[in-house]
Amino acid sequence: MKPTTGGRNRWLVAVGGLALGLATSGCSSLIAQSSGVSSMSEALKLETRAEVRAFLGEAEETGTCPDGRTVERRAIRQQTKWVLSGLKDEAGQDPRAYVLFPPAEVVALPIQAYRSEQAKFQYAWVYGADDRVLYRYNVAAAPADRFREAVRPVAAAVYLQLRKGECPSWERRLSAYAAEARQRAACVAYPLTPVDEATFHRVQTLAADADAGRIPPDEALAGIEACLW
Repeated sequence: MKPTTGGRNRWLVAVGGLALGLATSGCSSLIAQSSGVSSMSEALKLETRAEVRAFLGEAEETGTCPDGRTVERRAIRQQTKWVLSGLKDEAGQDPRAYVLFPPAEVVALPIQAYRSEQAKFQYAWVYGADDRVLYRYNVAAAPADRFREAVRPVAAAVYLQLRKGECPSWERRLSAYAAEARQRAACVAYPLTPVDEATFHRVQTLAADADAGRIPPDEALAGIEACLW
């Protein structure tokens, strides 16, 4: 059996050719660019469907919740900085383009690409009839966590309205909250438990007692707050 020196040489030539090809074809400049979002915090501040699409692009999947509301699902890539050669641009800022990089870094590229693919955020946005964002949730989370994330905005809104005295009828407002929470549970595929239903009943009872003057509003609000969170 002959030595494999020739095979190793051919492999090195191939890797070197790949590196040179990427460097001279402009691919290295593309790879060096930052892509995706650094975190979900900016995306979660978006308030309309148009803003979501402008910031994140078209949805990978569009459908409807059981209540008929539009839902868009996206796999969002986390931002990745490709630092290959350690070079910086003329202003000394983050890398933007490269002329050449060593074979070891060429080998690392698919590994980094795979990690970036695996680190995508899986999120869904649900819109009202006016295309404003009602809520969003992490598709990859457990059902209970999806429900908590989806219902948190409406729970916060209810609490603030009660605290500011903006609800003529607390019982009517809490009944509407329970109905909305049930709709959101169905949309995120979370089966409500007996404890959840007991919580809905509890906040409506507290609200009714406050409306009727059976308990002070502050006491009712404290009990409702404990149940909502």
